[in-house]
Order: sequence, then C-alpha cells, then structure tokens
Amino acid sequence: MDNRKLSMCEKVKTRKYTRLNRVSTKTLMKSMFGLESVVQGRIKLLLRGKKVGFAIDAWTEEGMHFVAVIGVTGADKYLLCFSTLTDESDMGSDVIIELLDDVLDTYEIHASQLCFYVIDHASVNVAIANKTLVPMIGRASHRFNLAVQALMREDDDILDKVHELMVKLNTIKNRHHLREADALMPVYRNTTCWSSTFSMIDRYFRIYSKLDRIDDQLAGFIPTPRENVRLKALYEDVKNLGSVNKKLQTTMVSLLDVRALFDHDIKHYPGTDLYLSPTASLVKFPDFENGIVKLMAGKENTLTRGERAAVVKLQQTTDT
Repeated sequence: MDNRKLSMCEKVKTRKYTRLNRVSTKTLMKSMFGLESVVQGRIKLLLRGKKVGFAIDAWTEEGMHFVAVIGVTGADKYLLCFSTLTDESDMGSDVIIELLDDVLDTYEIHASQLCFYVIDHASVNVAIANKTLVPMIGRASHRFNLAVQALMREDDDILDKVHELMVKLNTIKNRHHLREADALMPVYRNTTCWSSTFSMIDRYFRIYSKLDRIDDQLAGFIPTPRENVRLKALYEDVKNLGSVNKKLQTTMVSLLDVRALFDHDIKHYPGTDLYLSPTASLVKFPDFENGIVKLMAGKENTLTRGERAAVVKLQQTTDT
C-alpha cells in the first residue's frame, strides 16, 4: 500500500468506498495521539518491575534519520519508539542516549531494569554502551555477514570474472539470445550483500550449458574447467552458510543457538573465527555474552569471575 496523507479521510472518493463514519483530519489526528497515550500506558504496566533490554536500529532514508527502539523482556517485545532525530546534523552517541532517556521516562523504566542493548557493531553504538554502562550484544547477522565475505575474498578473482560475464550477458542482444535458448536472465553480485554472490553463482551454473549458443565473444569471460571446480566448491560452501543465515533471521533464535551455529561454522571454516569466535574483536562485552550463553546452557557453576559480575543484573530480582 502507498503512504497517504491523513487528509485522505476527507476526500470524496475515500468516503464513497468506505462504510466507516465520516471523520475530519483534525479528529483523526486527535484520536491517533489519544491512542498513543493509551498504548503507552498499557505497555508501561506490562514493563513495570521487569528486566528489559533495548533492541535499537537506526538508519537513513531520503535524508531522514530514523531510530527504532524495541523493548525486550523474557517473553515479549514492544515497539517503544519509532522516531526521527531532533538534530539530524548530529548522529553521535549523546543524541541517541538522549532519545533513550526519553523512552525510559515515557514508560517509567528505571535504570536498574535496563540490562542490555541489542545493536550493531558501529563505533557510535559501542560509545552508547560504554557511556551508559549497559552492555551490548552485537547483531549476530552482521558478524556472520563479515565472516562470509572474508571467506569469499580468497575467490574474488573468479567471482569478478563471473560478474563480468553477467554484465556482458545483460546486453539487449545477449538477453535476446538467452530467451531464445530458454535460459534464465543474468544476476549480478552485490559486494555488500553476500547472498547475492550465491544467487549469481547459482544462476551461472543454471545457464552454463547454454552459454555456447549465445555469443562467441563471450568465450574469454567464461570460467575455465579448473575455475569451475573452485566455483562449485565455493557454491556448496555458500549454500551451507546460507542455511545458517536463515536460522539467524528466525524470531526464536537465542544467544545459545547463535553460539552453537558459530562454533559449527568455525569448525568447518577455521578462517571465520576472526569474526565468529566468542573472543572476536567485534565482541565488545565478551564476559556478558559468554555469561548469558552459560546461563542458558545451565552451566552457571562454570561462570568466571568476570562473567558472573557481567550478568549479575540479569540474576537479580527486580522490585515490582
């Protein structure tokens, strides 16, 4: 659906095709703000006395800077804030911290209730965690993406060759020849999204047998048999890693599950330990993450002194 102005409710055609009672823009806005207060009050009651984590995401779209804050409890998640920044020229940690303070005040969440952040590994987010003395859990999918990209870097030469082949196949003439050969259209590699590499290699092998019917001038861009062997091995690796990526995107995956998945990847792809190991440089609060994993695994008695201190707030009871 397209985004519409609130004034749409007053348009003749809108009223013609709805059975809802007539409403003015002013009344609609008043009702929306009134509903906001009701929802905030309800969430306030649900969060009272509970340990809470903040999942934070920030992004820029069409020059606008957005921040979303989701409250995470042991059983539920609540969207607490979806807002633009008041000063869009400043994306520093202090601005985000000010926004988080507003969220705490709005929902009457005491600082002792806030146990962690789930946030990406950007330096500004590390600064937020350090300044507020609240540990952060970095996004597992971000670490995994970096690990896979590093793994594929060894084959950049052949991947660049396949990408160049796809570019050549995307001309009007060659796309016509592909249709005549009943072949699929070319797919490009996006270097910022490793899953596109899998799509490109997959498409290459799907149309490989028909490339000799397209254009003789493509011969110099088609990988050699030896390069195809490397491509097939990489294809299988990326396919296996793709299944891990899908699991990371599911809503029920826990930090313990992530640790098991990452340990499995490190075992089969040793080079990924630079990003996936519990002590990787990307992990800014290793004692906290390792402590949670041990608690979830029922291994509280194996907590180190540092891990026990890091997770003590999670183990404390909160006053209601």
